[in-house]
Amino acid sequence: MNGFDTVELKTPNLLQRTVGVRVKANAYLELQNHLAETAIRQIDPAFVEDVLTKYRISGREALPRLAAIYATVLGHFAQDLELTDAEVEDLRRLRDLLGLKDLDIASADRSVLDPIYRTELKSAVGDDRITPDEKTRLDLLAAKLRLPPSVIETIRTEEIHPLFQRAFDSAIEDRRLSPDEEAQLAQIAQDLGTKITYDEPTTKLLDRYRLLWRIENGQSSRVSDCHDRNRIRRPDCPDSHHEGGLLAHGETRSSALHEGSAQAARHGNLIRYEQATDSRRRGQDNQHPFAPRDELHTLRRWYPN
Repeated sequence: MNGFDTVELKTPNLLQRTVGVRVKANAYLELQNHLAETAIRQIDPAFVEDVLTKYRISGREALPRLAAIYATVLGHFAQDLELTDAEVEDLRRLRDLLGLKDLDIASADRSVLDPIYRTELKSAVGDDRITPDEKTRLDLLAAKLRLPPSVIETIRTEEIHPLFQRAFDSAIEDRRLSPDEEAQLAQIAQDLGTKITYDEPTTKLLDRYRLLWRIENGQSSRVSDCHDRNRIRRPDCPDSHHEGGLLAHGETRSSALHEGSAQAARHGNLIRYEQATDSRRRGQDNQHPFAPRDELHTLRRWYPN
């Protein structure tokens, strides 16, 4: 019952019997045996405290073992992928009996419930897409396990983000973005059940890559396309002496652009933060005299559908 079987208590050794010292491990075995034989709602509120007192164990000392007992019961209840109302109430009673706090319960949930949902999500995205039926099944599982939205979002971000990120990095690896590549990214995001938005710097960066693709493919060959009627250069266009201008005069893709560096970090909804710095610097020897310092900050936010 409750995930435990009745086991025999450990026999004290000669010294322990001589000095009258109890085997502390038996305290937790007594608790487990009682849970194996008694419904949680029928356990006396003072039972746990009485056992710990008998073995001279403080609540602080017993906390890790008590939390482990709670996690075992939680895992037993969740093995059918559902926590019923009666089981939720039993878990609340057990929490009070064991004297556990919110942090202890959250830790147990992460170790027991999160892997269940994560495993099902990994199975669903194994083919790089989530079908409507799979999405319905995942939503139902999350509801049955009583997982809060914040936990679901975190797990989805950790599992789905790398899939889209690989596709995104591959699409802009050459610093070009074609209509076909953009359509493929949109389809991948849709297949993964994810909505993706970009901040202003990222949007400008992608606009630049779109323009460079059009220039290379003969759809926008004049540098003047980057200026408005007042001859003011649009901010989303490459510098006329740097990227756009060089390409307009036939320079190859590899010589027009250099790879930057990227660093990633996560915090809350911030999934990836990149800083790409152009390898050419103003004033360096043997460098193009008009090569500007190019620092682009990319921020992508993920919103589960």
